[in-house]
Amino acid sequence: MTTSTPRSRQISELQADAAGVVGQTQQGPVEIRRYSDPVAYLESVEQHREHQELDAALDRAIWAVDLARAMGNVKDGQFKRWAAVAATLRARYPKP
Repeated sequence: MTTSTPRSRQISELQADAAGVVGQTQQGPVEIRRYSDPVAYLESVEQHREHQELDAALDRAIWAVDLARAMGNVKDGQFKRWAAVAATLRARYPKP
């Protein structure tokens, strides 16, 4: 994974030479700025896929931690029976 800081280009540069600016994404992300404010980031398809894979891995890790906590709570007897949860939800969200 590339971790370089993004190169910065003005939006007018993107408008004038889109192919050139997009080509620069092979060396890392490119920050697009309007005046002095960042408005977008361009990244290569490979970088985008890496980011998606990292996001998915983080989601799985968070899920695993949550599951481990829940299992610990069940083991310790700290849980509510489904009938009680369902009754609370039905009271809060009655059928129309």
